[in-house]
Amino acid sequence: VSCIWSYVVLLWCLLARCDRVAQLRWADFSWTGDACTVFIQKSKSDQVGDRAYHKKLFTSNEPATCPVLAVAVLFFSRDISNRSEFIFPRADTRRAGLRQLSRIIRIFFREDQFASFGCNPHDIAWHHFKRGGMTFLSSKMDGPSHVAVKMRADQTVMDVSRFYIAQSTGQDGYIGRLL
Repeated sequence: VSCIWSYVVLLWCLLARCDRVAQLRWADFSWTGDACTVFIQKSKSDQVGDRAYHKKLFTSNEPATCPVLAVAVLFFSRDISNRSEFIFPRADTRRAGLRQLSRIIRIFFREDQFASFGCNPHDIAWHHFKRGGMTFLSSKMDGPSHVAVKMRADQTVMDVSRFYIAQSTGQDGYIGRLL
């Protein structure tokens, strides 16, 4: 359960694709000031990694959504006999995790409670967490710009604004704190 929880929290906070989060290594994490940073080397829209940067993660007042706590739980619950360079050492994190998530939902929620999810929770895919994070940021009245959100989510910015807005540590920090 702690592995699935950490995976979901990182999907949400990094706005990254599920395969990129599943392939994170401990060496991809570092600290800059009060931020835990994660370097995702490449993305679907940046296969070479020209636009890759260290995404900032911050602690949260709500432990259930704190990415720093999620990483700490993974770090301190590692199997000592088989220390892996990957934070999610199982090759099938994506498939096995979805099966386990579905099992957990069946245990803790009845079908008449599914409305609280806003959808049928058995149809949830890992990509919904990236989309959910982007939707959450876009719903903020004084939130980050649409272009900044797309950059955090490693999406290609095709309109004219890409020439005027470059990724900066300030806007990424703002997004990181909101998530």
